[in-house]
Amino acid sequence: KPTKTSATKSTTTETTSITTTKKLMTTGRITSPTTTTKTVVI
Repeated sequence: KPTKTSATKSTTTETTSITTTKKLMTTGRITSPTTTTKTVVI
């Protein structure tokens, strides 16, 4: 069960990161490519 909880938590975090990445890509991909890349890695 702990593993399942962790997996769910990771999925939520990943989804949030993807959403943030999309926002960064839309808002200032050219301005802050490094920040966008860092978000993708996280």
